[in-house]
Amino acid sequence: MTRLHVFCFALLCFTTSSVLAALPDLEPRSQPSFVASKAYFIADDQYLVATKPDGADEVRICPGHYIERASGPVCRVLDPDGLNHFLGGTVTGEIFTLDETVQRLSGGNGSFKEMTRLRGDTPGFLLSVAYPSTTGPQMQKSLGDIAVAIPTVAEIAGRSFAITWFLGGMGLVLLLTAGICGHLWWETRREALQRGLQNPLIQAYATAARAQSAASQTTSAPRPLTHIAAEQTSSRPSAPIVSPREAPTPPSVTPNSDIAQSGRKLFLD
Repeated sequence: MTRLHVFCFALLCFTTSSVLAALPDLEPRSQPSFVASKAYFIADDQYLVATKPDGADEVRICPGHYIERASGPVCRVLDPDGLNHFLGGTVTGEIFTLDETVQRLSGGNGSFKEMTRLRGDTPGFLLSVAYPSTTGPQMQKSLGDIAVAIPTVAEIAGRSFAITWFLGGMGLVLLLTAGICGHLWWETRREALQRGLQNPLIQAYATAARAQSAASQTTSAPRPLTHIAAEQTSSRPSAPIVSPREAPTPPSVTPNSDIAQSGRKLFLD
């Protein structure tokens, strides 16, 4: 290789490096990620430590609450369907490990940060989940948002039985209500009809009674005192007017000779 070849090769390398340096950076730069955290409260009846077959302990979280049964603790969550949900009933729910709980709370983008024990009026645990700040809207608001109901066959049958009885009771109540309303309507209608039929008779009786009362008042009304006095005066015989000068003298009484002879006396008052 001659010196000319070496010089050309060096010039070519220098030119290539200069061109590459002048080109813009085409490699994507990674965006800086800011990590945030969110805390979730876990009550004592939602937290359980179980022993796995290999002897290791495992934390199991129930989004609802644990209840004790003969077979062991059972996770109960709110029933999402039917009348049981409306009445606030619960059914068997799915249990999650601590890692599964973290992933469900963060939408698969978070990681476990820490868990601290809380004491006082509300004993329980405070679970902190770390997540990228860009996935904040995907975070769940509470532990109950990740609940999954898995009702058993017995629970499904009981739910159907309760719904049947509830619908039957509601139908019976509606029938009784309709019957009572119909009876009240019929009684009201019947009374209105009776009042409508009795009104002409009552009016006729009232008119006759008013006419009779007016007639009796006209015939039995007391006469004025002046009329009565005039009638009495006209019906009384008038006494003869005797002048004091012409007053008759009482007749003289002469003894009867027969009475005198019989020895009896006659006294005149």
